[in-house]
Amino acid sequence: MLLYEITYENMQNKKLIYLGLIISLVVKLILVIPLINAFYRMGYNLIHGDIISTIIAVSSPVIINYVYIKINNRIKEKYFEKLLNILYENIILCIILILVEFVVPIDTDSYIKSIGILIIYLIISFMYLIIKNKKRG
Repeated sequence: MLLYEITYENMQNKKLIYLGLIISLVVKLILVIPLINAFYRMGYNLIHGDIISTIIAVSSPVIINYVYIKINNRIKEKYFEKLLNILYENIILCIILILVEFVVPIDTDSYIKSIGILIIYLIISFMYLIIKNKKRG
């Protein structure tokens, strides 16, 4: 959402903003059912398909706005590089947590087990952040 605000503030063409929002709505409507079906076939919870379609739909106007701003040379390159680094690091963390899910399944029936699993996943996430920050220096 912060990225959308950054691109929104740098936009002069308000028609393009509305076009991006309409495209976002259309993308959400087109992708929600196929992604829910795909996640159901893969054996995951159905809500994951809706979450992924929302992420893609929210990202589409940001990309449209960024391309327009980049064509008109109103934004520096650093924002895009930061975005790519954030996405790259989040993809790595997601892969790590999915691999941990094979070892520690998330299906629980009690609150105590849920809290224990949450603590395990938080510890793994913090370990990833510590290792990532040590490599950066």
